[in-house]
Amino acid sequence: MALASTRGIRGSPSQAELKRLATSYKYPNYPPTDLVIYSSCQTAYLDFDRSSNQFGHRHAPPGWTPKVIVYMIPGNPGIVEFYEQFLSKLCASLIDCEVVCTGHLGHSLRNNSNLDLRFLRNFRLGIAEKAASGLGDGTLQDHIDYHHHVLHNLIHRGMVGSAQTKLIVIGHSVGAYIGTKLLENYPDHVMHFIGLFPTVSQIGRSPNGLRLAPLFSPITLPFLNLMQIIFSMLFIPQLLHHFLNFCFCCFNLNSKIASNKLLLKSKNIKLEQRKRLKANLRIILSFIFSINATSAVLKMARSEMKSILELDANLMRKFSRKITLCWTSEAADGWVGETEVMEIMELFEQCRIQNETQSIQSQTNLSDSQIKLKAIGLSEKTIETRHSWQPSTLEGVPQWRRFPQGVEHAYCLKHDAIVAKECSSMIKALLMKSKA
Repeated sequence: MALASTRGIRGSPSQAELKRLATSYKYPNYPPTDLVIYSSCQTAYLDFDRSSNQFGHRHAPPGWTPKVIVYMIPGNPGIVEFYEQFLSKLCASLIDCEVVCTGHLGHSLRNNSNLDLRFLRNFRLGIAEKAASGLGDGTLQDHIDYHHHVLHNLIHRGMVGSAQTKLIVIGHSVGAYIGTKLLENYPDHVMHFIGLFPTVSQIGRSPNGLRLAPLFSPITLPFLNLMQIIFSMLFIPQLLHHFLNFCFCCFNLNSKIASNKLLLKSKNIKLEQRKRLKANLRIILSFIFSINATSAVLKMARSEMKSILELDANLMRKFSRKITLCWTSEAADGWVGETEVMEIMELFEQCRIQNETQSIQSQTNLSDSQIKLKAIGLSEKTIETRHSWQPSTLEGVPQWRRFPQGVEHAYCLKHDAIVAKECSSMIKALLMKSKA
């Protein structure tokens, strides 16, 4: 467990001034998952005790609690390290905010040794069954149950006595699907849900779902594991990491120092990009060498293809005022089909019509015939303008939006700053609305 803090004066802190608690969460039949908590508060509020596996909170000034706590659910792979930059940027942009993120079951790079032989289950050997006795299967429902468990712990242990603190849930990709289930189970606690590039229906029909279907087959997994074993024997992970570090160091030493301020700024940006690339490469390499983590990711993906089918329209209608979904530019997401996007847009538009119709009906100065004509006109206008729909703004934030062209589904690799800024704006609007 690590706790860092260099926060000095009051105000919105920089990323370097955030407090960060890195620990792990235990769940039955699975290895510990990674858990990280970021805080922009003067004094970190949330705490986590590994021995009891429970959230708690530190002593705070009387009457003071964080303004908002964000619970972040990653996509697949649910590796926390991929989201660290996004989490820190989001937290740093909000005053008195704490962000909690935990990886999915078995997706840890720190708590996932290959020596426990869990991956042998994929070969269906006798030794495999003995080594993996009592372990979970890693289905999508298992992951949903796990995040229910964590959020319940957070709400009833960590947030006790903080009635003024707002809880926002953010989910990325399949994390958005999981997030809708959390919203359904904790409607009185979750103020709002933000889905980033949400795979909430028919993921198997998406371009990537169709293209990568063979990779998710149970027949493919043992062969992939065998390749990983051979790869690990040929390329020792530590040596490969050292070689990459050497290459990056040589590349940076050969770069000339710019004297011009503009060139220096450009150089700093490029160095930051190289630093991010290096960090992401190291995470990917660690993931490739972790046979158990790779197996958990592919098993979860296989379960997603079978489980995420028809859109839960009733859930979307019921919580339409508490949901914001964000997509890529049109037809640019390999994991979310445009047909599925339009289906959700149409559903939200129907909710908007229903709300406006109810508003019209509440106007007592109108006759029944006037109400009927207004409702018909509203419906006809909506059908005519289907291709130019604009998101309704409810509770201070839009029900949906599209990111600028170029922002990809795997935003945490390159576009975390853009997405963090958008999420921050929505959260600020929600907090302002709650004060009104």
